[in-house]
Amino acid sequence: MQLIHYFASPYARMVRVVAFELGLADAIDLVPVGLSLGRYNGDVGATNPIGKVPVLITDDGEALYDSYVICEYLDAQYKGAGILPSAGPSRWRVLRLRSLSDEIIVAGQLIRQESLVRPPAHVSDQWVEMQRSRIDHGLDTVESAADELTEPLNLGQIALACAVDWLRFRGLAEPLSARRNRLFTWFDAFALRPSMMATQPHDIG
Repeated sequence: MQLIHYFASPYARMVRVVAFELGLADAIDLVPVGLSLGRYNGDVGATNPIGKVPVLITDDGEALYDSYVICEYLDAQYKGAGILPSAGPSRWRVLRLRSLSDEIIVAGQLIRQESLVRPPAHVSDQWVEMQRSRIDHGLDTVESAADELTEPLNLGQIALACAVDWLRFRGLAEPLSARRNRLFTWFDAFALRPSMMATQPHDIG
């Protein structure tokens, strides 16, 4: 298998962490690409028409895109308990946390697009503040339900950890840890997992 990815992408990192946790990392060749805000990457577009990473090329030559589709594909290759419960309340909690983590990342990306792509005279402070509020309310919600983070390792936890670390990497919504002691006690420990240490985000160049 091949994974087309960008080292600073939280979505690509999520896939890599899942691969590590499932013992599949050695079966995946990494194909790094460069990405720029506001520009379509035609090389990535050859495998994903939207031009976004990550893209997984399976051993059968099929291109899978969207990080969650790839994560579910990798989970299906694993013969153990996996990282996505098959049914019941735990499945919906994991999927809910995964979705919330995704929306937190989206809000952060919209802040970066507004701040870095738009001419300064056209940047909307109100728009940026709305996205920051979404991040804050999302993290506060996780803090209030932090008991769910003690469940067995799952896709929701991985998505959350990648989202939080990406926010910190990009310097967004600081101070992240204020009033969120339970969330960040969990995160600080989770960030020491070998899968997280081996996939820390960075820009190319």
